[in-house]
Amino acid sequence: METIDGLACIQQEETIGNILFDKPLKEMVLESNPGYSYYGRNSFPLANVKHNLYLIIKPFKVCHLDNILRIYQDVKKITGLEFAAYPGQLKLFNVMHACIKIQTTDKNDILPIIDAYKQKGVEFIKNKKIENYTTDITTKEYVKMQQTEDFVFEDIHNKETAYIEVGKYMEWNEFKEIEKIIKNSFNYRDFKASLVSLYKELSYREFVSIYVKGGCDCGKLSEMRNQFIQTLELK
Repeated sequence: METIDGLACIQQEETIGNILFDKPLKEMVLESNPGYSYYGRNSFPLANVKHNLYLIIKPFKVCHLDNILRIYQDVKKITGLEFAAYPGQLKLFNVMHACIKIQTTDKNDILPIIDAYKQKGVEFIKNKKIENYTTDITTKEYVKMQQTEDFVFEDIHNKETAYIEVGKYMEWNEFKEIEKIIKNSFNYRDFKASLVSLYKELSYREFVSIYVKGGCDCGKLSEMRNQFIQTLELK
């Protein structure tokens, strides 16, 4: 059975809003629904993650992705805190904004984290009150998975997340259309799906990640993959 890992582009849909915090923030920090954490790093066990926070920032003009990944290591040293951070972007006020996705067990950590990022030259968007809404979020995250069946993999660090390899890149709108068709026809609808493009050995491998509270058995995952493949071939 195959084990693969690498930096992946993850596209998902989240409901986000202003962080619920006991102190007013000058910087714009958003949070998604608590408990919806899917991906992790070797040094950050997913089982302990409770909060997905999004720091809305001004992008670096050169090597933005590399800068954010490097700065993360420095920020961890400055703060002495255990958290995960991933570069990304999300749509806010109908405009795409750069962001840093923070996964932490304690929202109070966000204050020293913000200060440390400022020390490293990160500029934040000024805070503004928004209504909770659903938007598309794209992040670059480290993924490690172990094969369990043909074209079916399990996340090494989060047993509630699986990956089905579909072998073809899907545009976001195409993916959402297929997901809707499958949820309307499949006899198991209680899942959250995201697009995952994993860069490996000078090429991409295309997956759909499936998150199910409590996990999902391989039989259902294989059936779900078959429906994705059949729907893709019919289009």
